[in-house]
Amino acid sequence: MDTVRTRRQVGATIAGAGLAVAGVMASALATIPVVVFLALDADDLTLPIYALLFVVGYIGLTLVGVAYLTLTGRGWRFLDLKPLDRESLKAVVGFTVLAVSFVVVVGILTTVTSLETSENVNLAPGLAGNTDYLLLLVLVALLVNGPAEEFLFRNVIQKSLYRVFSRRAAIVVTSLIFALVHIPAFWTTNYGALATSLSVIFVGSLVFGTAYAKTESLTVVALVHGLFNAVQIFMLYLVLTFG
Repeated sequence: MDTVRTRRQVGATIAGAGLAVAGVMASALATIPVVVFLALDADDLTLPIYALLFVVGYIGLTLVGVAYLTLTGRGWRFLDLKPLDRESLKAVVGFTVLAVSFVVVVGILTTVTSLETSENVNLAPGLAGNTDYLLLLVLVALLVNGPAEEFLFRNVIQKSLYRVFSRRAAIVVTSLIFALVHIPAFWTTNYGALATSLSVIFVGSLVFGTAYAKTESLTVVALVHGLFNAVQIFMLYLVLTFG
């Protein structure tokens, strides 16, 4: 019995990882037709173009989850879209504060210990001086990044893992997958810095996973993730703009 359960857990983990990789690849591939159709090059990357590419990319990510729900017969009833009430709003605030507090603590520790972290490649234009780009990312985080990633990673992958894992184990497995698929975005040959960044992402994902497990609401966890990223990006904007 244990052997059968272990096999099912391994199979479910591989399936979840496959969905995550497919989502990342679909996100990248979805932008190619836009780049080709508009004949874009580096000089054409204005804020509206960046916004378009982000939206199209996250649509690609979302379509992988939609395809999975369709092909497995789960359909839209599998979605945990719930209206916000007083309790769910409390959960949004509480988990967002928890996640942001964790990042603040990490920031203090890395400063005190001189521990290096790697930068997200998506922040590059902002770090290069285009601070308006960071304001765009704040909107992207709230409107498309949080909802799209939480739909795939929590409502599809984590919830699917509940069949063979306990909820706590499903949160951990999903968070590990979530962290690993961020390797391309945080890639650096400084492996210590990469490991530190991925560890932070992993713990942040544990917060998101717990928020989803506690509330069983995609609405709540999408807002938590979106607000968490938006707050970080806006803080970076303030630092770069006002020193």
